[in-house]
Amino acid sequence: MNLLESQDWLNRVVDTYHKKLETTPKALEYLNQRGIIHPEVIDRFKIGYCDNTLHKILPGAKTAKGKEIRTHLKEKGILNRQGHEVFKGCLTVPLKNDLGELTDIYGRRAKEVIDDLKHLYLTPTPSGFFNLEAFEAKELILCGSITDAISFWIHGFQNVLVSFPTDKISSQLETLLD
Repeated sequence: MNLLESQDWLNRVVDTYHKKLETTPKALEYLNQRGIIHPEVIDRFKIGYCDNTLHKILPGAKTAKGKEIRTHLKEKGILNRQGHEVFKGCLTVPLKNDLGELTDIYGRRAKEVIDDLKHLYLTPTPSGFFNLEAFEAKELILCGSITDAISFWIHGFQNVLVSFPTDKISSQLETLLD
């Protein structure tokens, strides 16, 4: 699968999760409890919810294209080795690089089904940005968590940014700050 097709399928996953959030009351209630329910935020940042129905948008598992896409989604970390969605039961937020391309997905389990897996990413070392548009501002508020950044954004501080990895200044961030 080429890079363009890969980005297309990752974007389809994000879109599917985003649409599911709007029809999943328990996920919306979780956002409300966290104080981060805001229609503009949900749409702007494509916040989603994984309800384990991704298979409905994929070509049949026994077709060549279906096998290819499932293999690719396993390689990217969307599906596990058994073909199940890794983000099942998670709120999801896409992370993008400086070109606006999807680089990772952050998953926050809405209900702690598995205590050790409250925060999930596609990659072991997540990279990318949350709220890339913040670079258009003269000043940045750099946050360590997406939920904190959303809270800032809701309260009018739209120049808030989360840069992954969060424990250091990435070369991508350094380049954009220069």
